[in-house]
Amino acid sequence: MANYGKTLIIIPCGKKKIWSKSQLCGSIKAEDAYISNYFKLCKLYAQRFSDKWVILSGKYGIIEPTFILDDYDMKLKASEEFQIKVREQLTPIISDGFTQIISLCGNYYSCFLRNVLMPFGLTVESPLQGMKIGERQRQLKICLERNKPLKYGRQKKWIEPRKTIA
Repeated sequence: MANYGKTLIIIPCGKKKIWSKSQLCGSIKAEDAYISNYFKLCKLYAQRFSDKWVILSGKYGIIEPTFILDDYDMKLKASEEFQIKVREQLTPIISDGFTQIISLCGNYYSCFLRNVLMPFGLTVESPLQGMKIGERQRQLKICLERNKPLKYGRQKKWIEPRKTIA
């Protein structure tokens, strides 16, 4: 029997990949291929606050962190065909009892995910929606430092940094 009520976090891939540092790098796990600061923070956050996390790749769709990648450069195109592909990739995950879906992707990709998951009757929460990249990174750092997840839904409220007393 499935364990209902689990949290799935979907994080974005990134343009900055390991191959930009070293062309000698061959095939590598997806979780190690993307090297931007934002990806690293999303990865740490997802590892700590989810039951499972996956990556939304512009080329491959939904991929596991251990999925082996070669260098590529492709931006997500929200075609109907790609939506169907991502929906088919998410179906077995969703059917395993994931009822809370969190997107740490940007606004465009989070909207894409909402459209993909609408037929399941699931809501995609985007707690960082509307924030610029620097604010997103700051919020994730604060959550990781305090070991407290972002707030979702009606409870959504940005976390204020602690004031340092001089």
